[in-house]
Amino acid sequence: MKTVRAWAALALFIILALPGSLAAAQDDPDLSLVGEHSLGDACPRMGAMHPDGRTVWMVVFNCISDFTISLLAVSAEDAAVVGASDGPFEMDVPGSEVFGADRPLVIGGDGALTADFVDWMSGATASFEIDPVTGVISSVEGSPRILTAEAIMAALPGFTGYTDFLTYSADRTRALTQDDSAFYVFDAASGQNIMRLEPAGGIESAFAEFGPNSDRLYLHQMAEPGNYDNPAESVFVYSIPDGELVTQFDSPYAIYSISPDERYGVVSTIPCCDHMSLAVLDLETGALSESLPTQTSTVALNICKNDGRTTELGWTSGDPLLVDIVWLPDSSGFVTLHSEQFSSGPNPCYTNDSRMRVYAVAG
Repeated sequence: MKTVRAWAALALFIILALPGSLAAAQDDPDLSLVGEHSLGDACPRMGAMHPDGRTVWMVVFNCISDFTISLLAVSAEDAAVVGASDGPFEMDVPGSEVFGADRPLVIGGDGALTADFVDWMSGATASFEIDPVTGVISSVEGSPRILTAEAIMAALPGFTGYTDFLTYSADRTRALTQDDSAFYVFDAASGQNIMRLEPAGGIESAFAEFGPNSDRLYLHQMAEPGNYDNPAESVFVYSIPDGELVTQFDSPYAIYSISPDERYGVVSTIPCCDHMSLAVLDLETGALSESLPTQTSTVALNICKNDGRTTELGWTSGDPLLVDIVWLPDSSGFVTLHSEQFSSGPNPCYTNDSRMRVYAVAG
């Protein structure tokens, strides 16, 4: 399914209103955890799936010793390392730490791998192309894939938001930002503003993101603005750049990630203040899968990985932070990347718990 049909919004409303009747008649999607694997000393920040569905590339940093940024490629099945960049990135730009661009890693349909970074201190940019087989990195002059603050202000002279808070589409052709009244979509290459969306209920209770492709914008609005104890939301899907409303539906939980075929959404049924549980919502029918806790094992963290000491603090990992969800291209499952770093004392003891979990989804 490529789009959510218009009648699904009404069906979903009925399902949520009458869970004891129609909901029981729906076939709930099946979600199963099929693997959990350690990522060693690498703390992931985001990932991207190769089009063949067999390899996950990650932007990682060494959270034990020198905190350098590098690339790591692992098997999507068992997290076995299958490739890596040759040492840390050589960032030939001014500033002490070139790190942040929203979703800097992109894999094209032909398997071409690119990475784009912004120096948060100086605003300088750097772009790279990576050989997905050897991991060899080549610098791209001019950083053509990054939308600059200058381009935003040139397109929107009255812009009142933060020019360094950008979200990019999966193919990095479009960028999204916001100010205190509206969301703005830009063509990343030209820097032109191509769409403006002002939510009817105000921007304070809304969140916008690109869909799996760059031609849809998903607007999430809280069901009860200001009530963060209620995770329910209404989702409005707009086409880009014409801004036409394609469809809308309600969800009992905030949606974290949408499958490539736009049929499923990953939600957390325990959204705050406790160990996370993930489930899959069928966006067409409103049926919800079984909820699976992400805390499936506890790892002892009593060895200082930076110097080999044994600590008496008795650390154990509880629920490593979920940093990214990466879908398989055919929407048959996804992997989650988790990372948690621990350090303490004047003579720091560094240790961490980084994991990849592999989930299968069936309708």
